[in-house]
Amino acid sequence: MDNFYQKMVGNGFFVPKSSNYFWVYDMEWLAQDKIKSKCTNKDITPFAVTAGGDVWGFYNGKVVFCGLDGECTYYADSLENAVFRSVIGYLSDFGFDPDDPDDENEETEAFARKYIKEVTEVFAEAFSEDMLAELKRISELPLKKQGCGLNFISPAEADEIIKKCIKFELMDTDVFPSEKDELPAFTSCDMSGYVFFTDDEMRDYAYKCAELADNHCASYEKYLSAAQAAEVKETLLYKGGYRDIFLYRMAEALYDGNLNHGTKKKTEADCTGTCRKYYIGTDGKPTYCEEFLSGMSKEVYFRKFYLYEKNKVYAVSFTVYPIFRYLQTEVNDFSDDGTLLSYTWFEGNEIQFYEKYEYSDKLLKSCTELKSYYYGDERQLSLSFCLHRYNYSDGKIASVDRMRHYYNDPSPDISCTKEVKEKIYKYFKKNKLIG
Repeated sequence: MDNFYQKMVGNGFFVPKSSNYFWVYDMEWLAQDKIKSKCTNKDITPFAVTAGGDVWGFYNGKVVFCGLDGECTYYADSLENAVFRSVIGYLSDFGFDPDDPDDENEETEAFARKYIKEVTEVFAEAFSEDMLAELKRISELPLKKQGCGLNFISPAEADEIIKKCIKFELMDTDVFPSEKDELPAFTSCDMSGYVFFTDDEMRDYAYKCAELADNHCASYEKYLSAAQAAEVKETLLYKGGYRDIFLYRMAEALYDGNLNHGTKKKTEADCTGTCRKYYIGTDGKPTYCEEFLSGMSKEVYFRKFYLYEKNKVYAVSFTVYPIFRYLQTEVNDFSDDGTLLSYTWFEGNEIQFYEKYEYSDKLLKSCTELKSYYYGDERQLSLSFCLHRYNYSDGKIASVDRMRHYYNDPSPDISCTKEVKEKIYKYFKKNKLIG
């Protein structure tokens, strides 16, 4: 731990539950007894986490950012500079409400202007003269439409300020590059005999999805009224994460080894940052859920409604703040015995993902996957197909071979094999989604 960190801890600024605790955007300071539990690498000492569970830490005196996906990059050459970079990011891409006078809400202009003053006071000795001058200049600017809503400066201007004030050559580079700095080893693979989706299949299915998206888009009030009228047996709270605990996308989870559901919490007070609240009916199924970006005392960011047909679950999402719009629909198709047959995520005229699972002797053998298909649109450059083939050992899925083919690309197909984490396999097995 560096001297600046120790000084801030001594003053109580970086101590959770301290009366002097000082908020820094997306840095939730760790209590001393929690540091060891967040270690992702023996050479990295964690000191804070994000709302989504990513880790901030010290590595050889530098500040690094370690994501849940395993990627670790240099963020700043000192904690002082890391704090400054985070503050500049907050002022450039957060989105502030100019009309709400609440100066205790980090989403308001009133809070942000008071916060800049507090930052310059708390970090007066730690920040350089250039940093303090930039903060003073920014504090005198009017809000403008830039970045994510109304902000003091644009993301591009923020990058210029950070580069000027933090001269750190390693910034945003990998902390642990591969030993030979080579590309991942891919090998050509024969996918003959595997038919992904015919043109007619893609067109017909996309047309069906576009029609459903139009129907869902116009049904928000109906869905909300029905959901709020339903009897609620219990609520479930989850902090962080971005995947739904009631919608399943097996191929991605088995391949990357991450469910990303977030962390279950007992009380709303435990839910800071991004969090979700699921409303469960008397049948044990969710009726709808709400996502919040800054704890549950703030505005609902989006609502997702669950619709049920025979062997099918739809989850229809709408953003409700800061603007209202239809967002997306996700669908799970099941067999009569509950085995997962497919997952689809679609919007207006775009299918983001369509995964179709194939079984043999009740065992999951493969998944064919379509990505980024636009109906009635020439934009097909990003369209790709993937084939996942599952390998078994002692009756359990032990590894997955993933092969990819790009639309209208004559280049060879590529493959990559990954071990399947046992906890991920057990999760899907426990939920009876695979045989």
